Amino acid sequence: MIRRMHSVSQLRARIGRPIAGLLAGLFICLSTPQQVAAETSAKEIAPVLIQLMESGAPAGEEGTQALAEALRDFYRARSGAPLWFGAGAEGQARLAAGLEVLADAGSEGIDPNDYRLSLLAGGLAEAAKSDDAATLAATELQATLGLLRYARDVSVGRTGPARTDPNVFVAAKTFDPAPVLNAFADPAANPGDVLRAMPPSHREYAGLRDALRRYTELRGEPRRVDEGPALKPGMRDPRVAQMRTRLAFFGDLGATGAEADPELYTPLLAQAVRRFQTRHGLETDAIAGAQTLGALNVAKSERLHTIRLNMERWRWLPHELGERFVLVNIAGFQAEMVEDGRVVDQMRAVVGRTYRMTPVFSDRISYVEVNPTWTVPPKIARKDLLPRIKADPGYLAEGGYEVFAGWGEGAARLDPSSIDWSRYGEGYFPFRLRQRPGPKNALGEVKVMFPNRFDVYLHDTPARELFQRSVRAYSSGCIRLERPFDMVNWLMNVTGGPGPGEIDSLRESRKTAVVGLPDTVPVHLIYATAWTSPGGNVHFRHDIYNRDRLLNRSLQAR
Repeated sequence: MIRRMHSVSQLRARIGRPIAGLLAGLFICLSTPQQVAAETSAKEIAPVLIQLMESGAPAGEEGTQALAEALRDFYRARSGAPLWFGAGAEGQARLAAGLEVLADAGSEGIDPNDYRLSLLAGGLAEAAKSDDAATLAATELQATLGLLRYARDVSVGRTGPARTDPNVFVAAKTFDPAPVLNAFADPAANPGDVLRAMPPSHREYAGLRDALRRYTELRGEPRRVDEGPALKPGMRDPRVAQMRTRLAFFGDLGATGAEADPELYTPLLAQAVRRFQTRHGLETDAIAGAQTLGALNVAKSERLHTIRLNMERWRWLPHELGERFVLVNIAGFQAEMVEDGRVVDQMRAVVGRTYRMTPVFSDRISYVEVNPTWTVPPKIARKDLLPRIKADPGYLAEGGYEVFAGWGEGAARLDPSSIDWSRYGEGYFPFRLRQRPGPKNALGEVKVMFPNRFDVYLHDTPARELFQRSVRAYSSGCIRLERPFDMVNWLMNVTGGPGPGEIDSLRESRKTAVVGLPDTVPVHLIYATAWTSPGGNVHFRHDIYNRDRLLNRSLQAR
């Protein structure tokens, strides 16, 4: 049974009047038996369809050649039997159900016009009234290819991560057209439902889809707040009224925000500003300075664009992230522990500087190291530590560093004071530096390990003051955790490892200890500049690594 179509008014509200009008007529056309088209049977269409495919139809554009080939294989296996035409109104109604989802692609952050929807709809309307087998066969192929393209794009992404950013190392997902085509061919399956099942099922993706809907429905965007000095509680200023209006527009100031004097910065308005600052990763001081007003003046259209970009990123990720996993949002400077789709804990994180970016990738946590030593990576030793060593002869001893003659296993340990450090520079630094466990160790008291080619991991830090800052891009690529032992104890609890008491004993011993997890736990390092919290609030963050720009460029070049 084909699910009931949306009314014309519903279509106009969801996809816009021009396309809605065209599709409304098309749905009526496809859903009503056409006497002429019914005279052209599937048996008449099949040989013509095979002939068209032998001549190279359907013509696959760049990026769709593999889909077009899969489509040809599918129809050859059916001896050219069409899916939509030649069997009366039922096949055409099934096509209309699929096309309705394609028309609503905007709700998934995808432009329906990417699929030449107007052109396709016009061709289908003509085909539905035609008795020409060649017209019906050509339209059959183009319609199926359009639906298949959308199925691929909404499930695995419109552009591959490797094409987008050299620092994104997410394994590209593959799209298998066969199951989708077979589902289209199943008379008991609704093609619309087949397509609705294709987007990612992640909680985070669903939250972005809802955010997209909510921001799309915002009407009558008010004027921007004029430039000027910072607005502070207690002030009276015409710009306060402008700020009040924009906060109400974006939902940070409710209906109760209407006050007698709209130009007065009241305590109620200060609460709304703090709410907005929290959603945008700003210092929550209720002072509307340059950063807060700059974020507040970002247009709705730009926010919608950011949401769409982040929906694309979620399409790259595995369909299954794990029953329990760690999720680190680099752009959001935070780490989450997730169980059964629910965030059970969340903490602040420090990530890589803009010139030492934390990469995007997934792996599996296999062990933790309590009271770790830190073997300084060569690049950091040359660029960061060597200038300090030259400036302060006692730097190494004070910091608990050991110096070795090289990187071999039997390299001799050297006395730092016996080395003439002025002889060495970035081009020549043969030493290996290792920092002993202790209060000054750069890794703090614990590191959480998932061995990888980037030498990136999660760890503690003695620089606790950095967690109080709103922008936390200060590391050399690794992720520093605000409450690392809370994460360690969670990892041990969900995998059946040692309890908190045993971990505390190891910590207090001041000796290095490696503790393996009985079972590995997935960890996903993502880059999200927009997301929704479990309570439904929409959060945005500054694009610290300019990855939104790179993704946008890749999508435009598609």
